[in-house]
Amino acid sequence: MQDNHSSDRLNSLLALLRSKNNCLEGWMTETQTFIQQADPLDAAQTIALIDRYEATRERGVRSLDLLDRKIQELLLTMEETEKTQIPKQDFRVELARNELLVSAIFKADDVVFEKISKLQRDLAKKIAAAKQESETLQKFKSSLEKRGGGIDQNI
Repeated sequence: MQDNHSSDRLNSLLALLRSKNNCLEGWMTETQTFIQQADPLDAAQTIALIDRYEATRERGVRSLDLLDRKIQELLLTMEETEKTQIPKQDFRVELARNELLVSAIFKADDVVFEKISKLQRDLAKKIAAAKQESETLQKFKSSLEKRGGGIDQNI
């Protein structure tokens, strides 16, 4: 028979696992949003999107680390007999949910990293094109200055 402390710790453990899964679900939602929005029109939008995603991801990592530490601390306070009294079905459901979420996030990360690489390549192309246009304009201006500094009025 479980005492109140034991029951409280088991309930706390289950609540922490559920919180961790909710955190992972939020992470997955943010990842899906990033993937859907990853084709912005200009460099400023691209940078803002990546910055927002990185900040969200960093908060998620910190939250997961905290939850993992709390779970670990709680498990360390539990007696071996308490651990064998864990309601297996509830914990199996949460652990299976956790495994599915982590797997989905890893797969989505592959897509995210490819999207970020594509955004970086597109941005590099735009920068190169802008540089080329600037050089061409500079050559044109230089040519005008050599011919007397003005535009041919006969045209």
